[in-house]
Amino acid sequence: MLATIETERLVLRNYKKEDAQSMYMHYCGDAEVTRYMSWYPHPDVHYTQRFLEEGILPKNECPDRLELAITLKGACQHVIGNVVAWKVASDTLELAYVMGRKHQGQGYMREAVQAVLTYLFTHPSFQEVIAYDELDNAASGAVMRKCGLIYQKNILDRRKIDSPEDDVVVCALYSMQKNDWMKDHECEADLLKGSS
Repeated sequence: MLATIETERLVLRNYKKEDAQSMYMHYCGDAEVTRYMSWYPHPDVHYTQRFLEEGILPKNECPDRLELAITLKGACQHVIGNVVAWKVASDTLELAYVMGRKHQGQGYMREAVQAVLTYLFTHPSFQEVIAYDELDNAASGAVMRKCGLIYQKNILDRRKIDSPEDDVVVCALYSMQKNDWMKDHECEADLLKGSS
């Protein structure tokens, strides 16, 4: 999906070819930041450039996927994080995100996730958003809860995308239904209905 979402402090936008350097510098090349991701830290900026050009940019216009670069207002050329949602069932999206270490702990991720949830739940075909995190990743779980996602259960998942089947971690699965979001955001929902 093509989108630009503005919040009080952030601009969430589709990726551009020129973003590889700041992606690598802020999060893709940082082993600490990628510790809980399904992918490994990138070895160099050339790897990030290839990842961007082959894995992200071709999907910008896909109607079943929203992947946005997180940037600070006034510095939109510097990507500090990522938020992505992709269709996993007919009306369900899975949400994932990552934030560069320098910008963690400042509420940016909560702000970005709340804005993306608003965007997704005003899209008529999506009824549920799910997300999960490793239990050791307390900060990610806190973002989910602060954004209104509700813990469902623990599940086992592979540590990395290419991990052997027995290399698993315990993850907490969260979800949010569109109806619940609408109840909690009646004013926003009414404004959106009035503008359509």
